Amino acid sequence: MDWKKCGEGSPTKPSPRASQSAVVYNNKCYIFGGMDEDNTKFGDLWELDLTTDMWKEITLPNGSPCPQPRSGHSANIFNGKMYIFGGILELTKELNEMLIYDFKTGTFAIVGSDGQPNADLDKGLSH
Repeated sequence: MDWKKCGEGSPTKPSPRASQSAVVYNNKCYIFGGMDEDNTKFGDLWELDLTTDMWKEITLPNGSPCPQPRSGHSANIFNGKMYIFGGILELTKELNEMLIYDFKTGTFAIVGSDGQPNADLDKGLSH
């Protein structure tokens, strides 16, 4: 098996990043968030069509919540939706929320801590 750079010929592509999440759904790879080498966080969603090898940035429709930028989160697919949990907003500022991206509607729902860092995590739980 040989390695290759995905989407190399695509006219648009995501910025180089680390600590993003990635899932594959319907022969497309989706990446969300992450950070660059200066620790700047991203809140963008990109789609790589694995058939055409072309990238496309997902633009959210009016009315869809816009997730906060983050890195270090996790993502999974269930019943046609991508579930993204947690992440780091700033150094030692963890997010305690669930983002749900619906592939049919192209919209996000945010469940949990209303996009704010979890105060209990900042203080450290002593239970």
